[in-house]
Amino acid sequence: MDSRELGVRIRDHRKKRGLTLVELANQIGVSQSFLSMVENAKTTPSLENLVAIGEVLRWDWNYLIEGVAKDGSPTEEEKQLLALWRRLAKRDKGLFLSMLDRLNHKEAVILRLADETEGEEAEKVKLWTLRES
Repeated sequence: MDSRELGVRIRDHRKKRGLTLVELANQIGVSQSFLSMVENAKTTPSLENLVAIGEVLRWDWNYLIEGVAKDGSPTEEEKQLLALWRRLAKRDKGLFLSMLDRLNHKEAVILRLADETEGEEAEKVKLWTLRES
């Protein structure tokens, strides 16, 4: 999970619990600016801070790490995706699924192309792929 996803999950859970940024920061013993930086992916909290946040928010660790609640209920991102899916015209749903499939396989395609390329260009492609991961 990247820091952007972590920040979004913390913010979503904080809001679900009805806490302001200031209230959560005070309860876990950090500054409001630090917590804001965590939520906006400007910094990563220590394990100690994550545990403190988790205790205050009473979150499901599966949700934090994997984005999936233990009970299988959808995350906010999944709810947004479902809402978008439902608004799509039937003819566009196949195109949408095809695009998602391609996004899921883009790294493998890029690496295959890099293997077919030689020298410095292949290294550039591989480095780009690692940076984008």
